[in-house]
Amino acid sequence: MAADLVRRNVAVLVSTGGAPSVIAAKAATATIPIVFTIGTDPIRLGFVTSLSRPGGNVTGVNLFATQMESKRLGLLRALIPGVQLIAVLLNPNQPNYAFQLRDIQEPAAAIGLQIHILLASKESEFDAAFATAVQLRAGAMLVSSDPFFNSQRDKIIALAARYSIPAIYEWREFALAGGLMSYGTNISDGYRQAGVYAGRILKGEKPADLPGCSRPDLNSSSTSRQPRRSALRCRRTSPPRRTRSLSKNNRNVRYWHKADIPTVFRDGRATLASRIYGSKT
Repeated sequence: MAADLVRRNVAVLVSTGGAPSVIAAKAATATIPIVFTIGTDPIRLGFVTSLSRPGGNVTGVNLFATQMESKRLGLLRALIPGVQLIAVLLNPNQPNYAFQLRDIQEPAAAIGLQIHILLASKESEFDAAFATAVQLRAGAMLVSSDPFFNSQRDKIIALAARYSIPAIYEWREFALAGGLMSYGTNISDGYRQAGVYAGRILKGEKPADLPGCSRPDLNSSSTSRQPRRSALRCRRTSPPRRTRSLSKNNRNVRYWHKADIPTVFRDGRATLASRIYGSKT
């Protein structure tokens, strides 16, 4: 697709499919401006030379999705006290897979948390990954940041519900779709900023002069749309500083300020999540 757009001599390419789409765009042209949205450090992947002065024909927005993996891991550990093993779902075909793996393994080792890496790069591999997590008696799952996983979020959420595995995800859209919880930046804001940059380029500015933008504003989301067979209860220890409730298609979602992640109280038996944030005990 990128090569076809280059042949059409478009004025600017906007790559919003993560690192793979940026790689394809860069391979197709070295002259047409490229504006990206990605979830990892663009310097680490060689897309730009610096954030303040990107250089070349590429600039864009870092959504800090992969940089939040260790935080999501910590939130899962806090959500389920005493969890012995956390499964981590990763896509080995991600261009930054090696960085993601390291960014998860190192903090897990630092806090003495046992993790098990499960790999999936196509839809048919999800069922086996979740089945393996159950066989290993994993207490929770971290679904890592990945554009492919995001495109398959309904299936992943359905599998988490089927296997009764509490899971944390990168975008609040997962919580809106019925996932247990998410922690990350606002992907819609990232797309909006990419559109702003594309507009500025169309007005004559050069991508080399547009500093790479980051979206550090974080939000946590949770949903009460969980299977009845689960039993994880959470209670706030103090009123949250900033919350927002949303009801959409009978799905109730609350957004929590990052400093107000609730303290969790677990039932005596190790059955999984059913009542979550704000529920009565």
